[in-house]
Amino acid sequence: MNKFLKALGISVLAVGVLGACSEQSVEKSETSDEVKQKMSDDSSSAKEKPEQKDTKAQVGETLDIDGIKITITGIEPFTGEINEYQPLKQDHAVKVGVIVENTTKESYFVDNTEFKLYDKDGFELTDALPSDEDGISSDIPAGKKVQGSLFFDVPAQSGTWEVHYESMASIDGESAIWEVPAK
Repeated sequence: MNKFLKALGISVLAVGVLGACSEQSVEKSETSDEVKQKMSDDSSSAKEKPEQKDTKAQVGETLDIDGIKITITGIEPFTGEINEYQPLKQDHAVKVGVIVENTTKESYFVDNTEFKLYDKDGFELTDALPSDEDGISSDIPAGKKVQGSLFFDVPAQSGTWEVHYESMASIDGESAIWEVPAK
């Protein structure tokens, strides 16, 4: 009987954890001009099948991930001091600016570990740990915003890199992706 109760308890716990997770969907956030254009379209275009949206964004563009709007504001070489206990393994560090807005009715936690940077060859780059600055990690109340930075250990490259975001609560969701210039 005791084994049965333990197995039942583990099953209930697993269902509860999986229930808290969800599939993530990503859309480009509309500007006011895009909204006006949609409103002025005739009703015949509403009958057409919607085309697949390109969710890859550029620096300065906002992606809406289930009510969480994220904007990559810029990327620049990081010239500050790196933590001596986690030295760089590549050529230098970069600092990626980010703004996260919670447009939902519930609190939302965002953390720098949910962001990944991939180089021009598709390799995931590791985080850098500055001595004097913290990466973004915040519980954002409904209707509020946070601004922060992401830090990565990067090789000297030209071309473009990709910043990917996927919520820790997402299961097999779509990643939000921004193309950024290699710095």
